Amino acid sequence: MGSVFLRGESWVGEYKDRGKVRRKTFGRKGVITKTLAKEMLRRLERQVKLGQYEMLDDEIPIFNEFANEYLVHGKEVIKKRSWWRDIYGLKHFILLFGDRRLSEITPKDVDDYKKIRLKDVAPSTVNRELQCARSLFNLAKRWKKFFGDNPVSVARLIPVNNQKERILHNERRGKAFRTEQSIP
Repeated sequence: MGSVFLRGESWVGEYKDRGKVRRKTFGRKGVITKTLAKEMLRRLERQVKLGQYEMLDDEIPIFNEFANEYLVHGKEVIKKRSWWRDIYGLKHFILLFGDRRLSEITPKDVDDYKKIRLKDVAPSTVNRELQCARSLFNLAKRWKKFFGDNPVSVARLIPVNNQKERILHNERRGKAFRTEQSIP
């Protein structure tokens, strides 16, 4: 655990980051109290412990805002032909998680989403929506706007059993053959 001390007229926090002692100024004595400086140091140490080094001064975006960036990136930069499918796939995610930050969405939230969506659509549809959301979180990690585990990857996709039994008839011999085929 680090320490907070007064240097001149400013509160300074001292903490360890990857084996090195670092210092950060939190603010002037009249504006910031020692208790507030300790709280800021505690949050800073927590981020270092979680490995969010690059995010120490950055702001994690809201899901709705980043979903719009993701859709524009897919349509205009990647020139994805199925960008309209991403719009449909993210529509229900935005309804549930639109006002939350990317870091606030947990695997349990994704499991709850699956439970809600399975009441209305087939498991393969839910999986397509989850794949789109997983891709969104992966892009956010690549752009360093999100750190940690991808909640969709941790929650996993739904197992889909959409095989139909089909019977092939051999008209010459009068025999029937059974096969199982997966339908895409």
